[in-house]
Amino acid sequence: MSRRTIPRIITKTENIVLLAIMRLKINTDKISQFTVKFRHGRVEGYSNLFRYPRTKEVELTLNLHFIEKSSKRAVENIIYHELGHLRDMLDPRYNYKPTQIDKMSEEAFKKFVTIWNINIDSRLNNKGLPSAVRGRKEDIRYFHIPHEMVKKIWNKFVNFSEMVELARKL
Repeated sequence: MSRRTIPRIITKTENIVLLAIMRLKINTDKISQFTVKFRHGRVEGYSNLFRYPRTKEVELTLNLHFIEKSSKRAVENIIYHELGHLRDMLDPRYNYKPTQIDKMSEEAFKKFVTIWNINIDSRLNNKGLPSAVRGRKEDIRYFHIPHEMVKKIWNKFVNFSEMVELARKL
């Protein structure tokens, strides 16, 4: 299949991914292969990011229906947010340890993810990059995340262990 036969929506999305990788300064030396997949139907929301540390592979799956029906800005928000997770995972300062997640209850894990999402979106917003800040208000209310905690992690780099601890305190 030549590049000309690929729908423009897909090539535009790939360009957003490449620009986001560059703007987020993701260390591509730690990635052997980066795959963007487009899927119809429900994907756990609008997107999923998988990282396979042993092989250094990364897979970003995007809901094609969302891509087709959304504005460029909404698509950028999702991509930058997901790649914000990847940047943290690859950053030695973040000290990502997925084994700690395995030990969490489902409720604590959801709170952890919400805290991480808030932190990523706030840092993206602070840098003037696309972010999904508005969508977090519902999660903050649902998980009863105190305003003081949101202020504590807003626009600050918080490492993995600190976020796990914050989630356990809720």
